[in-house]
Amino acid sequence: MWIFWFLFCIENLFINFALQFLPEGQYGFSEETYIWLTVITTFILLLCMTYQYRNDRKLLGLFLGALTFRILVFVWIQYFSDILLLPNSGYDEWTFYYNAISHIVNGTKFSGYPAFLGWQFTIYGSSMFFGRFINILFSMSALSVINATLHKLNISEKTRYITMALACFLPNYAIMSAVLLRESLLILLVSICIYFFTRWWYEDNWKFLLISIIISLPAVWLHSGTIAFTGGIACLAITSTKKDGVRRFKIFDPKTMTICIVGFVAFMLVTINTGIGDELGISAYFRGADSISEVVSISQYYVDGASAYNANIINSDSLPAFIINTPTRILYFMLSPMPWDWRGLNDIIAFFLSGVFYFGIFVFAIYSIFKRKSEIPSMVSALFFASVLVLFIFSWGCSNSGTALRHRDKMIMLYLVEFALLWDKFEFKSKKNKKIMEDPRSLLYSKGKN
Repeated sequence: MWIFWFLFCIENLFINFALQFLPEGQYGFSEETYIWLTVITTFILLLCMTYQYRNDRKLLGLFLGALTFRILVFVWIQYFSDILLLPNSGYDEWTFYYNAISHIVNGTKFSGYPAFLGWQFTIYGSSMFFGRFINILFSMSALSVINATLHKLNISEKTRYITMALACFLPNYAIMSAVLLRESLLILLVSICIYFFTRWWYEDNWKFLLISIIISLPAVWLHSGTIAFTGGIACLAITSTKKDGVRRFKIFDPKTMTICIVGFVAFMLVTINTGIGDELGISAYFRGADSISEVVSISQYYVDGASAYNANIINSDSLPAFIINTPTRILYFMLSPMPWDWRGLNDIIAFFLSGVFYFGIFVFAIYSIFKRKSEIPSMVSALFFASVLVLFIFSWGCSNSGTALRHRDKMIMLYLVEFALLWDKFEFKSKKNKKIMEDPRSLLYSKGKN
């Protein structure tokens, strides 16, 4: 994909040059021009993908299918939304779009995605059409990165193909890839972080850890909640140990718990009481909150729409109540929209193809860590630890099914890597048990070899 992005940057230089000749007050080309630019860019992308995966036809087929799926979703959102408005498209897209326009035309100060989108518009013009298409390019790049990550894991080819198929065709991620929201870019950044984190975990080269943390910072700038992911990486760097050439991590080690609690408290004190929190967008949420109940009230302020839910068992007016309510809030965040809140077909699809998927991996990880700890790679515990931190932060910052659906996809690559490690281990054991049942002598033979 590096070759493609190099060519795409050259293409954008020509686009930006042509942009300078537009009449004053016109900030973009006609839609027909952007359609032709999209066709040309897609053709270049197809050539680059065909060359990159020329020796792996199965993987090439998955990538071509993923691109086709995303373009179909893109066309539907662009031209047929009046028939059926797909999840996550619509209001939030236009909010980001108009904020970006205001940023470049009126000089209105924005941080995060509106500022990034405004910068994009200064390159190729203010186009919702082309902006959505570029998010598809970010998504295809994320798929390429996660494939590179899977190659770094000691897993079977079959497991890699299954994982890549999920990444390519999970409906909600495909939709998120074709809308003008920050998720597509954010998922790409998280994917790159996971790639370098994986290299550090197995190769023990600290420059990879440093790169992973540095790349996570733009993700935090895009959405402050991803600070949980960055914090998770930092905690893993401090608390994991290496023995006999293998890096290990214990979730419930006292050292781990102490560092996490102290680190979280120190981070919140620094960010809320300094300018750092303002830049990351964290202080805005919790400034003026002097108690648990006020934190809950502030989080509820951001809830709107018919998809709002109440996940609290009791009133969160104390620390014990805060702790009691956290598991149910995590459950709602992972699974919503819950069956009793379904409003139509979109909610049913979202529940089974998004909520159940993430919750299934979460439960599978818990079962493996507690029941079969000796049989799974230590990286599973590390990824699970990072995912729990993310779930904790997002579950308290979200009380809306639509928002939860969007936010949990931010960490889709984290869950996919976790899934690959778990699936491969238990598939291998299942095959081994089947072989022993068919020929018990194979067990004796394998023991003799060891």
